[in-house]
Amino acid sequence: MPERPERLFWMYASAIDGGRAAALDAENRSFARSWPTVTCALHCETCVSLPGTSPRVWLYRLATTDQAVATQFNGRLAQYCKTLLGGVGAGLMIKRQTNLPQPLISPPRPDSWPKTDVGLHSVNDQYNGMLVSYSYHEGRYYHPPHLQLSTLVDLCSTIRRIWTTVACRCHQAVSACSCEGVGCFECFQCGCPECDGTGWKDFVTWAKQGYQVDYSSGFPLARGTAAG
Repeated sequence: MPERPERLFWMYASAIDGGRAAALDAENRSFARSWPTVTCALHCETCVSLPGTSPRVWLYRLATTDQAVATQFNGRLAQYCKTLLGGVGAGLMIKRQTNLPQPLISPPRPDSWPKTDVGLHSVNDQYNGMLVSYSYHEGRYYHPPHLQLSTLVDLCSTIRRIWTTVACRCHQAVSACSCEGVGCFECFQCGCPECDGTGWKDFVTWAKQGYQVDYSSGFPLARGTAAG
């Protein structure tokens, strides 16, 4: 399928109050303005707007399908995060967020093993911004429980139940696809007015409401949709 004409980059800061968040916000917008717009447009979105103390995330929307440009920006963002640690972000954890989908769109998280999150793919590649499920062992990296066939069957059933509630129907316009009709990277439609090619049926609604994220649960849940 054609790639979406933007890449989504997420910057995370550990819990801070509204005043310090405003100072970081000003720095982040200045950083976004420093990007050469002759290359492509860049927009900075403030995703956690609640005044209390909370982890914070900012979304940088880079209007490109060029992997080289996206990689260049990714490097600049990583260096910028390090720069913040020596200034207004001193004492915080600030990083480019890639270890979870951003945002998560299906609360509450299933209370089962392996842990499963459904959200938008946050890694800088051609699938960036697409609907994805992550299942993983939460905790130590050694001696996880054995993944038996029965557990795998239950996991697939859980993911399918969640997926069918959040996936956009635009894939139904494709007559044949190897995903057998559930919707995937290959058959979600780039020009869809509901998912804008992400595969998440509420993406456009969420975007119009300012890309808001609720961190009160400790996880980045989308606000303003059926998810949050």
